Amino acid sequence: MTSAGRPREYPISSPGEIPLPRADGPARAADREARPSPCLEPSVRPAGGGHPEAAGAPGLTAAASGLFFATHAGPRVPQWDVHRQAAILLASHPMTLAPDRAPVASVSARTASACRTGFTLVELLAVIAIIGVLVGLLLPAVQSSRESARRTRCANNIRQSALAVGSYESARRIFPAGCDLVPRPPALPQGTQHAWSSSILPYIDEAALAARIDYAKAWDAPGGNDVASDTGIGLYVCPSGIVSTPGKSDYGGVAGAWIVADGVPFPGVAGFTSGLLFPVDGDQRAVRAATISDGLSRTLLVAEAVDRANADAPADDPAATGRWARLNCFAQATSFINTRGSDIASNHHGGAHAAYADSHIDFLDETMDPVVLAAICTRGGGEASAPHRR
Repeated sequence: MTSAGRPREYPISSPGEIPLPRADGPARAADREARPSPCLEPSVRPAGGGHPEAAGAPGLTAAASGLFFATHAGPRVPQWDVHRQAAILLASHPMTLAPDRAPVASVSARTASACRTGFTLVELLAVIAIIGVLVGLLLPAVQSSRESARRTRCANNIRQSALAVGSYESARRIFPAGCDLVPRPPALPQGTQHAWSSSILPYIDEAALAARIDYAKAWDAPGGNDVASDTGIGLYVCPSGIVSTPGKSDYGGVAGAWIVADGVPFPGVAGFTSGLLFPVDGDQRAVRAATISDGLSRTLLVAEAVDRANADAPADDPAATGRWARLNCFAQATSFINTRGSDIASNHHGGAHAAYADSHIDFLDETMDPVVLAAICTRGGGEASAPHRR
């Protein structure tokens, strides 16, 4: 403190320069020598000690700040303010003292780590393993979602087919023939073989295609029928189907049942025409709704018959039923659906879609009792059994 009671002041040569306080006496100088400033590089101290100004040193260099101490004349600031600003400077700019070179700014471990590029082998393997686990967890869910969408679309296809058959029956008061086998000698001893799925084309928005077909000629007669019969119709193709053939149909008309199992009465030859959409010849006629004694809601009309092995059979093969233009009806011959040799079959897990005569849709369980399966495939068996639904 000065004699006037004010803090001791020190000169500043210009703004931004803060002077190092001068030594006021031997005691102050000795104290500074005993406690050297941590910011002062030893190499700039005079050999004999004392204040660096005495040896012509330019002053202390502050790290990255431009602030240095000098002892020039100029405006004065309190001593405590000088010390405070120096402490702030040192706290914000850490320095490393070296005995033989200028101060060097320290580099943190975080900065060194940030400069590293690329992955180590362990990190790469860990990322690959995590991705593999995620794919393994998500893939089944994606596949299940896709199959659910395919099942929904398949059910809609078969529903539209059943509604079209119902519209045909409402317009003509008779169900369409499963296929036309009425002899027309001598040219067509086995009939035209046009299927029910060809007869309902005008009711599924395919009137233009129906106009190209001559129903008085064979289903594949040259000059128009042969080309039209190879046309693919999306409504007749199950999204879960695998086989792709010209004019494919994955939905067949249920002509009846010919199941041999315990508890199922053997129908004999009559089983092939005991349903609704069976082949019509000179002896068999198409069905009227009034003759369905089991009820429309208990009699199958159309069912899935996906990827039938004979879908690509030659035109002269009477067993070919996998085309929408030809035959396309069957009598269920096995005790369970979705088994080898079963006519009602699908690629859906657990069962197959089927439409009843009243146009409602069911997903038939593949574990359905053979007695019930035989009952719903016939129109007049007198059974009271209800199907096993899912």
